[in-house]
Amino acid sequence: MRKCEKRVDVIAGAIIGEALVLSVIEGKPARSSHWRIRCRCGNECTKCTQSIKTLEKQGMPVLCKPCVHKNIADARTKHGHAAGSQHAASPTYSSWESMWKRCSETSHKSYADYGGRGIRVDSVWRDFTIFLRDMGQRPIGTTLGRINNEQGYSATNCRWETMSQQQRNRRSNRLLTLDGVTKTAIEWAESVGLPSTAMYKRLETGWSDKDAILTPMRLYRVDRVKHPTIQRAKIYRIEGRAA
Repeated sequence: MRKCEKRVDVIAGAIIGEALVLSVIEGKPARSSHWRIRCRCGNECTKCTQSIKTLEKQGMPVLCKPCVHKNIADARTKHGHAAGSQHAASPTYSSWESMWKRCSETSHKSYADYGGRGIRVDSVWRDFTIFLRDMGQRPIGTTLGRINNEQGYSATNCRWETMSQQQRNRRSNRLLTLDGVTKTAIEWAESVGLPSTAMYKRLETGWSDKDAILTPMRLYRVDRVKHPTIQRAKIYRIEGRAA
């Protein structure tokens, strides 16, 4: 368990959010225990231990199905972005929904890269209208991205990003620092007019950040090679050498 995670104990009599845990349902394996829950509306329902813990850690309420459906209906009425019988969900709503799923649903294909490594969503964003207020509508050609990939989803760490920005903001990108300025290797290559492939090759061979960024490329050398029927040219790109 990560130190920052809140411990959630599911036991009879516990109050989790606005729900009351009544009793365990017998006959289920210990690791997938099911519990009778009293929802905030007074209805009783059944939830498994993992589902309760996940909802609580994400700051999401433990609700019965009627209340879940009511929340969805209310959301549609309030902002009109959720899917309805006559229209699909808006791009903004789809991004919001996907964000929650990959951070809270263990069955989601991307859970291991998000919720599985501790990436959380700010609990105030449980309300889509607050997310919409903070982020605005999603511009065409963008997706929801995090400025710092080691932190969760919140108003201060999220922005709408183009595909190019998303690619540059991957965890696997190499960061280089020169004179106190840190950028990705691709951004530095563009800044100094260096092919990104050359930048990465320099780094792979052990060049320092400063040498990889500041050492200019040498000119091409062309060697003519005789052939019985044609003249071929061998072109070599000569790398600069680190001092």
